Amino acid sequence: MNRVAMILIISVTTSLVSGCVPLILIKDGATQKDFDRDYNLCYMEAMQFANNAGSPGNPLFTIPQTRKCMISEKGWNVKKS
Repeated sequence: MNRVAMILIISVTTSLVSGCVPLILIKDGATQKDFDRDYNLCYMEAMQFANNAGSPGNPLFTIPQTRKCMISEKGWNVKKS
């Protein structure tokens, strides 16, 4: 598969997984620095999860795992519209 096709597949897959709607996470009293720290820790855990599943870097694994970690482990909440 050529590189352009792979990038297109990843882009479409990422859009489908994310629901095409940006997820806004909030946490009372948290700063941007707090968010960045928590996000980076969760993303690294998600990357390890994807590696262990035999699919390193796959957004089908990393996106939902990062969100799950941010919400359930780090205490961030989804902002309601």
